[in-house]
Amino acid sequence: MGLIGLGLLAVIGLVASLFNGADAEYVQQRPGYHFTPKENWLNDPNGPMYLNGLYHLFYQCNPNNPWWGDMHWCHAVSTDLLHWEHLPIALYPDQDYDANGVFSGSATILDGGMPVLMYTAVDMNNFQTQAVAYPANISDPFLTNWTKPASNPIIPDNLFPDTIDTQNIRDDTTAWLTNGVWYTLIGARLDYPNTTNVNVSYGGAVLLSSPVYAGLSKWTFERIFHTNNFTGDMWECPDFFPIDRTNSSSLWMFKASMQGYDAWCTFHYHPANQHQLRLASPDVGTSQYQSLDIGWSHYASKSFYDPTIGKQVFFGWLREEDNDAPTRGWASANTLPRVVTLDTDGVSVLLNPHPNLVSLREDSFNATQMQLIPGNPTRIPLIGDQMEIQFSVQLPYPLPTQCLTRVHSPKAVLARYNISVASDVLIYGVNLRTSNDNEEFTPLYFAIDPSALSKEAVLAADPSTPYVASFGFTRTNSSQTNQGSTSSLQGDFKVDRPTGSPSTITFSMQVFVDHSIVEAYLQGGRLRATGRIYPVRADSMFVEVFSDQSVDGEVVSISAWQLLDSMPPPPIE
Repeated sequence: MGLIGLGLLAVIGLVASLFNGADAEYVQQRPGYHFTPKENWLNDPNGPMYLNGLYHLFYQCNPNNPWWGDMHWCHAVSTDLLHWEHLPIALYPDQDYDANGVFSGSATILDGGMPVLMYTAVDMNNFQTQAVAYPANISDPFLTNWTKPASNPIIPDNLFPDTIDTQNIRDDTTAWLTNGVWYTLIGARLDYPNTTNVNVSYGGAVLLSSPVYAGLSKWTFERIFHTNNFTGDMWECPDFFPIDRTNSSSLWMFKASMQGYDAWCTFHYHPANQHQLRLASPDVGTSQYQSLDIGWSHYASKSFYDPTIGKQVFFGWLREEDNDAPTRGWASANTLPRVVTLDTDGVSVLLNPHPNLVSLREDSFNATQMQLIPGNPTRIPLIGDQMEIQFSVQLPYPLPTQCLTRVHSPKAVLARYNISVASDVLIYGVNLRTSNDNEEFTPLYFAIDPSALSKEAVLAADPSTPYVASFGFTRTNSSQTNQGSTSSLQGDFKVDRPTGSPSTITFSMQVFVDHSIVEAYLQGGRLRATGRIYPVRADSMFVEVFSDQSVDGEVVSISAWQLLDSMPPPPIE
């Protein structure tokens, strides 16, 4: 019988007995269903692709130490994007042109099914160029071995204009084919002299072309594809692809890693018309709603087309946020695979977990109308450190007058959750990885401004303009020994207004807990927030639902599942 079959008091007693003396026990932080390296260091995901029934994932790795350096491409394969088998290293820094590192890149599948890996090669003088690798044996379904042609590097020394910094041009995209020509983008630093003859640097993406017969081994500079002057001096790990491949008029999504965070925008793109480019959404880096993920841990994402669902899928790198990697012997993980779709406004993107994730669900708990006691969290009868949680709050729209009862002063609420929002907000949330005595817990919550839901505000609002709520993720109490970051994550998200009034408005989050990873999706994927937490108590396994007020007519619901392992266990010493 699973733990859901036990009563709540029995669960509490069972955990207390299992983890006696938990204060001194170090809980393993290695994720169970997020992709992790077999050992040592992982950073950027590289070259994901689906070919002949197998998903391939390459990634930046240091095979000798759990910290950055000595960059190789490691390799794993899967049939479902969840259960991975680690394979031998695919690319080594074994040539003069890549002796200082095999840096990030992408995979492109040519007509006829031949995969090509394009990567940034860094020599011992830190000169960055591009190179390719081909399968040594195309009949090997695992594509275990790769060979580098004598034509490497594939970028002539004098290819780029002087405005492009040749020590900062890297990370090509998957190529796309238009009218018999292959095109790719590469992230770059662009240097321009200003009026005082001192260079001013901007990030940008550079467009290259290659004839179809060349196997991506011969490239020509076309132009600087896109740049702006407010997103830092280097764009890394760009991505560019049509969101809907069944529609020739589809918007294209552009994404860049801007030395700290990943941001996106969408374009009307016409490759056959001199690569005409026109923004559909606000420009990359200009809107708070256009981060791929608001968590500091997330960076250097890479996407691929998954033909099994007909959608583009992202993986992101999740950095550690503590200093214990040398002790653990491994460092970093990937996000869950995230599926890209268009939002209802027709120009914004949503990112949501791949549908294959449901196959990991095991024991579950469901409550559609929880009766909460404000200020007194309610524990659900399901525990675990590998869980999926779907949490929602439905409120009357508009809020009736005199419908609100508070148990804490607004200032006390703001101090408790370490957030910066309006002082009269409504707080609803879940505490994750909570210990039996509440010495460790991690709250994720909605912060909802009730004044914007008043009858007067609703009457004055444009029904087509979304309501804006805030999300918070507080880590002040995540670890009893203060391991990892204690900073909070906070971001706004849009909520569609109901078409009629009176009606209801619903706020939703989907959260995945995997030992030291908390990965949240707000309002159907409009906001993503991922952070690392490092509980040290072995009984930090509880989930609680809480509110700091009651609202007449509120409906609070939660569904939760324990999730199975999907990654192979670490090697046994």
